[in-house]
Amino acid sequence: MMNTEERIKSHLKAMTSHLVAEDRLEQVMEEGRRRQIRARTVRVLGAAAVVALFVGVLNVLDTGPGGPPVATEPTPDTRPTETTVPETPPTTIPTEAAEPRGVIVAGPDGLTVLDRDGNTLLELTDAGPYSNVAWAAPDLSGGIVFQHETTPMPWEQDTVLRLAPGATEPSVVVSPPSGANIVPIGTGEGEAGQPLLYYLVDRPTDVGSVSRLTAIDLDSGETREIQSLEYEPGVSVMLDVGGPVVAFTRDGEDCRQLEFAHISDGPIDSPLSDECFPRTTMTRLSADGQSLATLPFQGTELVVRSVRTGETLWQREIPAGAFNLTAGEAGWAVQTPAETLLVSESGAWSLPPVEQGLAVPFVDLEVGYDAGLGGEDAALPCQPQEIGLPPQDLPPAVAETREQLAALAASCDYEGLAAIVEADGTTISFGAAGDPVEFWVAEGRAGRDPLAVLAALLTTTPAEDPAGYWAWPAVHVDPSNEVSWAELEPILGADTTEELRQYGEGYLGWRVGIAPDGTWGYFVAGD
Repeated sequence: MMNTEERIKSHLKAMTSHLVAEDRLEQVMEEGRRRQIRARTVRVLGAAAVVALFVGVLNVLDTGPGGPPVATEPTPDTRPTETTVPETPPTTIPTEAAEPRGVIVAGPDGLTVLDRDGNTLLELTDAGPYSNVAWAAPDLSGGIVFQHETTPMPWEQDTVLRLAPGATEPSVVVSPPSGANIVPIGTGEGEAGQPLLYYLVDRPTDVGSVSRLTAIDLDSGETREIQSLEYEPGVSVMLDVGGPVVAFTRDGEDCRQLEFAHISDGPIDSPLSDECFPRTTMTRLSADGQSLATLPFQGTELVVRSVRTGETLWQREIPAGAFNLTAGEAGWAVQTPAETLLVSESGAWSLPPVEQGLAVPFVDLEVGYDAGLGGEDAALPCQPQEIGLPPQDLPPAVAETREQLAALAASCDYEGLAAIVEADGTTISFGAAGDPVEFWVAEGRAGRDPLAVLAALLTTTPAEDPAGYWAWPAVHVDPSNEVSWAELEPILGADTTEELRQYGEGYLGWRVGIAPDGTWGYFVAGD
């Protein structure tokens, strides 16, 4: 049998956490609040984000008389305030033959990472920079770059941050200069394989706006201005990026047309530029910039074609109702009201729907344990504690199991508790929790440590439930028990306890159940 550290390392390397979104207490409590979050007036559309602008009087494919842009040092406006160089060497982005591992979900509730089975690998929500995330993408080195809003106005965007591989806190990538806005477009790979963030520095003018399409090397902080754009009211133009390729999409009266350019070599002669797509067609460049996916709004056929030759590489039927298409590492994500479909050349995977926000495919993530997932050598979340069990009038077998569970939980004995789960068939999740140790550690990294909660709950007043189990806390059986509610406050916190009281569907917090014969029946949260 693997020890605890080996099991956690194996779990993290495989990225196969068995956390199920429906099991999360926070999600149960926030479901009602989620419906009250304001509807966005602007939807930012993913790792190949499309930003609506007004048509320029400049030829956006023209690299200018000075030839291809030359890398320059960052200006004071854009230089990161903290280093963004990860400890691990930079890697090139995977080709489209790689397998997507899941999606990064960005929205009003923050950042969530789901694997291909829809299991929650990471949650960064409702706090500081992780609140109200407007845009996110993989940084192509194992981290995440994202932008959050601090005001209700969509044009007042905030600093772009990066949670680098192994980091526990995000660092600044680029901040809005005075009188300007930062609009991220997407991430891509530069000519030397370096990870880049593309963004617009947008400044309003009397007749429209002037923007600088800029790329910043996420490892070195070096910036490069790709093109200066002048805009005035007129026909809309949209930008998309993939690898070292930029796509410019213009909407005319009857059709949508695209043009492509390499960030150093200038315009790309593509047969796709001669086509007239219906204006409702959603288009996204692949992560490497070599192919383009097209999908009609509410349509059912996703077609992937070569940018250079126009050849159809592959296509796939999509469930009806598609309203958003995003590109990321090794694939695309199609959002529908019923599901989020992760699509690559090799397959398709159905994930839970994203009601507000966007979903962006990723291949691998290596973010810090303190941020929710962590490195393989990070300490476990449980902290040993001394706990005294008050005497309670219980059947002898129940009392013995209670004392055993409390001692194991207080000493952070994951393996001892896991052995009882296996022997007794204990329910620890309403979904497929998998390995108990992996489940509890992942839960602990995403919020309150379950072992600390287990030990504390066993000190509270119990009650006998209708199935014959002795249950802690008593409010699980009798929601009107004021003594039990008061006992929960120091364990779960006053705010969480009050939210649980107001939920109206009975107590849905953590609870423990022991059968009369001493069998450990359950330790669960949620519904």
